Amino acid sequence: MKSTRECSRVYFDAIGPHEKIAFEKRQYVHIPSFEFKPFKSSPDIDINEIEAMLKSKERQLRELKDAEQATKPRRLLRCKTPWATRIDQKRQFVAQMLQSQDQLNLAEVCRKTGCSYGLVKRVYSDLLFMGRPGTYTVPNEKPIQTVAALDNSIAQIQGTYMTISDLKRQHPSFSRRWIARRMKRTGLRYHLMTKKTKVSKRDRYTKKEVLQIVCHLAQVLANDDKVDSYYVDEVHFPLNQTSARHWTIPDQPADDLLYNRRPVNDVKLSAIAMCDLKGFVAVQIYLNDIRSEDFLFFMQQALSSVPRKNKVTVLADNASWHRAANISSAKAIKYLHFNAPGLFLSNAIENSFSFVRSAFRKRPLVSSLEEEAHLLVNIFYDPDNEKRFHGIARNHIRSLLYLLRHNHMMLATGNDSDED
Repeated sequence: MKSTRECSRVYFDAIGPHEKIAFEKRQYVHIPSFEFKPFKSSPDIDINEIEAMLKSKERQLRELKDAEQATKPRRLLRCKTPWATRIDQKRQFVAQMLQSQDQLNLAEVCRKTGCSYGLVKRVYSDLLFMGRPGTYTVPNEKPIQTVAALDNSIAQIQGTYMTISDLKRQHPSFSRRWIARRMKRTGLRYHLMTKKTKVSKRDRYTKKEVLQIVCHLAQVLANDDKVDSYYVDEVHFPLNQTSARHWTIPDQPADDLLYNRRPVNDVKLSAIAMCDLKGFVAVQIYLNDIRSEDFLFFMQQALSSVPRKNKVTVLADNASWHRAANISSAKAIKYLHFNAPGLFLSNAIENSFSFVRSAFRKRPLVSSLEEEAHLLVNIFYDPDNEKRFHGIARNHIRSLLYLLRHNHMMLATGNDSDED
């Protein structure tokens, strides 16, 4: 009989508002067999055939996206009329109303046109003295020489580290917003610079290992009507509050919200999660770091409960507790296909953790670990995640195509990481 650390049960759906989470040690035994078989991919497939499989899946997902967007009502694109032109149009309208009156009544023109009394009176004066409404001119317009000096500085910004603040110091009469708009009109964009370390970072994986992973996943995706593909990983959630500011009503100070403090003693929660390309299918919360027995308990519970077809494969990273000797003989571990060391780009669950972390940082204040875990489980099963996984699926295929092309090219040129 095996035992886990203190943990919740494995959840396959959102929790009700009144359901309590119990952290306790859970006993289990090795499940001797499952009703399905592990999927074994063929290593002898041509690179072009693998690329065709991925492109076919990418085309399928793109068609689903196009069909979904076709059902949404389209917004009409309106050309934005300049402010001065709109003022001139209003003045012309007011002039027509004034000229059509038998008896002068400025207040009536204000009501019918929705314009201010000052504008109507100004148009009336223009009609008396000029016979037509005057043309609107933008107030405080910059002199041509001043704008030309700014344009000259913007033209010299390429290839420098100069920022909008630097240009503002040189030309204080312009606002930062005006300078930013002027820069974007010239085609400039505020992009991240390329990072170049003094000592180049070595990859922990070889090009052949990457191609093997891509080959396996491509065959799984090509046979998704017969094979269930899952992705599993662990993620940690610090309980400290890292926001320095928050929105609040000034007359009602929220003294219970303190920077980097929450009324719990533990530093973090740990979660094991499994997902496919449609959403999360199993989640379990732990109070401590994950051990091999904990991982095996989760895998057995997940494989026994999630929907499955004839064959199943689960992509996992090379963590030591995934390959521990004390669980290597368990039947559930046979369904794992281990990722290349440090190759996070091929595991779709890595992207899904980003929006879960983002939502967890914005969670409301609670007073116990059970309530924190309750919020966390419901974040994993948020109904909005379904739309997010549509993008994750498309990005996953693009990542696999990039890994395939890049690493195949590197192998063709004889530049493998083992030989660098």
